[in-house]
Amino acid sequence: RARGRGEDYALVQTAQARSAQGDLAMALSVYDRLLAEFPQSALKPEARFARAQVLFQSEQYDAAIDAFQVLADDLPNHPLAAKALYTIGDAYYNTARLPAAADSYRVGRRRYPDSPFAADARTGIQLVLLAEGRLVEADSLVSDFVARYPDLDAEALRYRQAEFRLQSGDTEGGITSLETQLERGGVTNRQRAEIGLTLARAYANEGRVDDAIAQLAALLAALPEGVDTASDRCAAASEWGGLYLNAGRYAEARDTFEGLEMDAPDTQAVLEARLGQAASLAGLGRSSDAAELYQIVADAGGLASERALLGIAKIYEDDDQSDTAVQTYGRILDARDAAKIKALAEMFPGVSAAQLISALLATALDELAASMPYEPGGRVI
Repeated sequence: RARGRGEDYALVQTAQARSAQGDLAMALSVYDRLLAEFPQSALKPEARFARAQVLFQSEQYDAAIDAFQVLADDLPNHPLAAKALYTIGDAYYNTARLPAAADSYRVGRRRYPDSPFAADARTGIQLVLLAEGRLVEADSLVSDFVARYPDLDAEALRYRQAEFRLQSGDTEGGITSLETQLERGGVTNRQRAEIGLTLARAYANEGRVDDAIAQLAALLAALPEGVDTASDRCAAASEWGGLYLNAGRYAEARDTFEGLEMDAPDTQAVLEARLGQAASLAGLGRSSDAAELYQIVADAGGLASERALLGIAKIYEDDDQSDTAVQTYGRILDARDAAKIKALAEMFPGVSAAQLISALLATALDELAASMPYEPGGRVI
């Protein structure tokens, strides 16, 4: 059949649309129909690859590995063969089969050294080394990549390397890597924001709040004002205000969030800033002012509304107005769940509604985590 003129083309379009809509099961079914009914279609290689991708996206990793491998073996000279081998490495990585992931990345790099996916394969190998804790080898690999492939985004690799250090428990090494990267320069504004925020959070996790605040201040000073940097500046200011809140420095938190509201690039950022101001006012003992600001956010609707109602309920609880607090929680929960919370609060008079909801949520999350089918890897594609 001629490409773009037959029923096979129509099926490909249908499968792509289903996949884009998140209906992966239907997309898979349509690809299966295409391959069964049109075995000689000119679209077959692309359809086979797309079908394997749907399996990957559905987290059917073993089936995806088999499909990609058959494609790479059957069509070694097709442009998609290199990408198939690289994606096999991703599938192994996502299921924590690191040696197999490294082997697949190496095979792809060896067979297709000039492929546009060769750099991705090299990055994959680096990720495996980092995940295995082989940091020295990973360090040398970055230098080798940069020397051999000058167009490679070296700063992105260095940042990813620092992230893995932090995630693997090498906090000091991760912090040092991020500090060195900022000192060396040569990063884009987007990368500077990403590195600076990660470094500030690493400081905060180590209890170095003043260092975290200094880092955020330096980041805001380094990022120019403008449309391209507005969201990153907003994120830095929000992080800064959160640090003050967590440290009990409520007056400074309020001032920071007020400044954030003035510079907020969109409505959602304004609401987030007002939530921070309300929490700061509550910390300063100005409950009525905090409740009024929370109510403004709640009336605006959207994602911030529920958090605002939780803030109002907490104020009522702190003022020993438990019945009103329960009524406020009822604005978030449906009627049946709100009645259950109220009944539990009456059964356990020494436990607040907020404590009950927190305990129930923690239990539900623990049960959800226990029901997961496998332990995922550190990299999700």
